[in-house]
Amino acid sequence: MIDIDKKNRLKKMKHFKSLKKLLISLLIFLISLNLIHTKSADASIKSLLSSVQMGQEIEFTWEKIDEEDIDPKIIFWETKTFPTEKNHTLNENSWSFINPLSKFKPSKVESSGKIIIKAPLRTGLYTIYYCASNYDGFFCTPQRPMAVITCKNLPKKPTSKIENIIIFISENHSFDSIYGNYCKAEPFSNPKCNIGPECCEGIPKEQNGIKPKDLTDIQNARYDPCHLRACEESEMNGGKMDKYIIGGVGSTPNNYVAAIDDEFSAKWYFDWARNYAMSDRFFQSAPGQSSQSDMYFAGGKLFFEDNDFAGQNKKVWGNQCRETFISYYDPTVADLLNTCGVSWTFYGQRLKEKVTRENCDNSYFDGTDNPFAYFPSLTNSTTRDYNFRDFDELITDLQNGTLPYVSYVKALEMYTEHPGATGGLIGGQMLSNKIINAMKSSKFYSNNTLVVLVPDESGGFYDHVSPPELSSQIDGKQYGPRTQFIVVGEQAKRNYVSHVTLEPTSLIRFIEWNYIGAEGQLETRDTIVNNIGDLLDENKTGVKVPSLNANNPYYSKLKKEEEEKEKEKKEIKVESLKFLVNDD
Repeated sequence: MIDIDKKNRLKKMKHFKSLKKLLISLLIFLISLNLIHTKSADASIKSLLSSVQMGQEIEFTWEKIDEEDIDPKIIFWETKTFPTEKNHTLNENSWSFINPLSKFKPSKVESSGKIIIKAPLRTGLYTIYYCASNYDGFFCTPQRPMAVITCKNLPKKPTSKIENIIIFISENHSFDSIYGNYCKAEPFSNPKCNIGPECCEGIPKEQNGIKPKDLTDIQNARYDPCHLRACEESEMNGGKMDKYIIGGVGSTPNNYVAAIDDEFSAKWYFDWARNYAMSDRFFQSAPGQSSQSDMYFAGGKLFFEDNDFAGQNKKVWGNQCRETFISYYDPTVADLLNTCGVSWTFYGQRLKEKVTRENCDNSYFDGTDNPFAYFPSLTNSTTRDYNFRDFDELITDLQNGTLPYVSYVKALEMYTEHPGATGGLIGGQMLSNKIINAMKSSKFYSNNTLVVLVPDESGGFYDHVSPPELSSQIDGKQYGPRTQFIVVGEQAKRNYVSHVTLEPTSLIRFIEWNYIGAEGQLETRDTIVNNIGDLLDENKTGVKVPSLNANNPYYSKLKKEEEEKEKEKKEIKVESLKFLVNDD
């Protein structure tokens, strides 16, 4: 005979267990929505650094550690995996108990404090975790990323004879809008030659029954195309590049322009192309506005879209008139340079002048034009006053022999060539020419410095060449339209057109190779992009600067094209020798 009371008790226990499971599931769901926080959620681990050398000692501070947490630890863990209770101590050089006593027995810790920890002895991108145990068991919460790198070029000595690089970032022009009338090859002809304007494609002479307008200084100041991500993507139309004039978001005949060889248009740009090296396959990193695009020069990946945020807060230079802010703790190329003791500076026109609500116009520096200002590791560093300076100091440094190894330059909007701005095309080119002339006349830097001229983005102007089809495997974004890219200096090839696919992160890869001695250390797009070596003369750089990257998804195709070009050169040379022999 069945005990009725026992049966009822079992039934109640079963219901209780089911209810308990339901409550636990609900609790987990609420935690996942951040509607309920675990006790460890407020724990904060901080460091002033975003990049360190292998085995380097780093000071970490902590705060808001819960008193119930047992065996709290700070752990370096490779970003692609996740620490667990069983595997988190596999590499004792990559973690430390906050309280050393906990190595011998379970121990609690003060809610705040600091500790010195050695970085791992293997390079890579790591995530700093706070791990501990509490009444719920073992847990780890991610705190911040940190790059562990190697500085192969220490003591400081560049790999090539290019000792200094100055990167002047202008704004908002496509390749066709600047060089569409300079280039003489037929559109879509894909020329294989490299010397002169016959080796790059000109702008199509007609689209939708409309001819391109001349982009003069007046026309540039007259109209600013829509260059939001939505506009650029719509106009690109999946790589067809056919909705700039009609049929897309932001479409208008005013997008269809090309500069001319005239002092009121792009005379300097045409001269630089004739006398130095340019790329006709340099693409915007992703469709979108200037701030989004500038960040690729610093970090090599997408951080946010369009001009959605300014860096950190209103106290950062040029941000007094901004309302939305964001900070990032990811490593940048500047962090790598700081870690390896390589000097760098961001020069901005009127960078540190105080701005009030009454003078928020383009005669004052716009803080969103400084991609390095989004990173506390840089703005709070001990070298910040040297790293962030006014443009006038660049000219002084060129004259006095005090130029840093790596320089970035951003002008006031009126001198960035930004469409719709007062300075137009001429003002930006005059500023570029001032930098180039100061470099060429310097007794310290005329033979060892490379000046790079490149805009942050295409600005919504028409370009006829489709970007590479594949989205980036790093951030899932497809390339935007082409922009102009020119290198000026003793080591640049002459009257040369490079067809190697490049983007802003290619400059990070060059800086890593030339000044640090190891490429791809940010583990962003710098791992897959091509280097700028094809634009440089190896007879003058002292060493062959890399060009193609074996990790690039188009490497096989590009390598084959390069081999075919070399084969063609050899055949021409053989034919020339045969001709000379027969002539004798």
